[in-house]
Amino acid sequence: MNAVYQDEAVRIIAANPLHYALLSGYRFLMLWFDWNVDEAYGLGTNATDYFIMAEQLLLLAMVGVGLRKWQSTWPLLVSIAALVLSHMMVIGRLRYALPVMPLTVSLGALGVAQVGQGLRLIFYDKPC
Repeated sequence: MNAVYQDEAVRIIAANPLHYALLSGYRFLMLWFDWNVDEAYGLGTNATDYFIMAEQLLLLAMVGVGLRKWQSTWPLLVSIAALVLSHMMVIGRLRYALPVMPLTVSLGALGVAQVGQGLRLIFYDKPC
């Protein structure tokens, strides 16, 4: 029965690759931000959930800044992507992304350092 389901899934994905990519993106949002998950279980989103979503957004933004040094950060990005994609296949919940957080924070720290250095250049290294 598993082979039948797998064959049907592959057929549907091959027929609709764009829809599959959009669905995967939606699952990434659900996983990364724990978005619309509690509502599925009849619970509402509370202040703590919004704080976690804001924290994850900031972390993702710092990862984006950290990726500017692509030559030295690509191994972290590949590791993060592999872990997130593997968890997206199982279930889209933030708590299942915990193994990826140390790598994400490391890459985000590089982004924070780059932003800090840029601010230092703007505010402290002005020519007189």
